[in-house]
Amino acid sequence: MKKESDANQDSQVKGLKERIRQLESLVLQKDLFIKSKNELLQIKDESLVANRELISEKDRIIQQKDMELQQAGTLVKSPETVSSKSKNIQDLKNTIAQKKKDLQDAQNTIIQRNKKIEDLKKEVSNLKASIPNNEPLGTLKNQRTMEERGGHSKDDEIRTLENQLAHRDHVVRTLEFAYENLEKSSEERIATLWDEIKAKDWELGELRNRFEKERLVWEPVTQHQPASSSSGKIKKEKQLKIKSEPMEY
Repeated sequence: MKKESDANQDSQVKGLKERIRQLESLVLQKDLFIKSKNELLQIKDESLVANRELISEKDRIIQQKDMELQQAGTLVKSPETVSSKSKNIQDLKNTIAQKKKDLQDAQNTIIQRNKKIEDLKKEVSNLKASIPNNEPLGTLKNQRTMEERGGHSKDDEIRTLENQLAHRDHVVRTLEFAYENLEKSSEERIATLWDEIKAKDWELGELRNRFEKERLVWEPVTQHQPASSSSGKIKKEKQLKIKSEPMEY
């Protein structure tokens, strides 16, 4: 009986020790769990601090964007801006008109000089045709003709006219070369000016479109600005998203 009692006591002691070991293991696990939760809470606290800093930075960016939009809106709304662009466009159009007039004047000058050359060629041709083919040079008749004309024969007159014609041909070639250069440079300049006019027209249209966008977006914001709060920050971020849409220039 005593042996059985001792065996039962030993069994109970072993059971208690095992139970204690299990409880100690459970306590250790709970300690580890609590430690992990504390570390997680610390991480969350650090994340909250970082989020607050991020929100503060976003607020600063929103304020900066608002200031930039106010400045841009003031510039676009300025009548001087639109007036200046319109004046530049009109000046370019006037310059193109003047260049076209200069080009037309040069063309008219070339036409007139070409007509004079043709008239001179006809005069020389008629003068040559008036000389008889069977009349030998140096005859008495030619001598009398030279005396009657003050010592100048028709051949001398023809040579003089031919020299004048050669000189005028040289002048015409020089003028034609200058005209070609003028025409080429004028065409290039006119094309450049037209490109500048198109660019100025487009820029002016963009300014007007941007002014309209700024007016539609900015006026509701200034009229219904909410009080400073977390919901206000969200609305500001939405406004920033709307106003930060890329604009073409």
